[in-house]
Amino acid sequence: MSQNHKGIGLTSLLFHSSWPLPKTHEYNYTKAEMDEIGPRYSKKPPSHDKYGYEELPHTADWALKVWAPDISGLLEEAARGMYALMSAQRAPSFPTGYSQSRYIRLVAEDGESLLVGFLGELLFFLEEERLVFDSMRVKVQDHSLEAWLEGGSAVGQTKEIKAVTYHNLAIERVDDLLTATVVFDV
Repeated sequence: MSQNHKGIGLTSLLFHSSWPLPKTHEYNYTKAEMDEIGPRYSKKPPSHDKYGYEELPHTADWALKVWAPDISGLLEEAARGMYALMSAQRAPSFPTGYSQSRYIRLVAEDGESLLVGFLGELLFFLEEERLVFDSMRVKVQDHSLEAWLEGGSAVGQTKEIKAVTYHNLAIERVDDLLTATVVFDV
């Protein structure tokens, strides 16, 4: 996604793979858990009840509701939910510890544009490089985003998402959580 949409300046850079990435809200599901959950699911990690996502019914496309206490967590949950909708998972790493790292920097007009831009960049990496990221550190300040991503080759993808849309997209505060509903064009 090297083009500008709605005032988003998107830049993706290769991130040095030996750089240690801090871990945040990392959820690693076993194969048995994934089989039990199924390809389209919602799951709140037991230790992080304030972070989550769930698929919502939608006529022709896919819709995903995400929630977290802050904008960085919201973006991370949206990424996890998007991967879950497609059943895209990281392949086991051989040799152990092998991973791919990427760095993303985005500047946008608002939080909704950051959300669409961030998910669009992840779709680009999945489509062009077959990469899925299971460890993310997202930092948002004002209208700019920096993301340090670590992952590997994608496996298990059963459906593709064509685009992340702005359809009815609004980030809202509900009690102590930020929520958003993202609609994906499939």
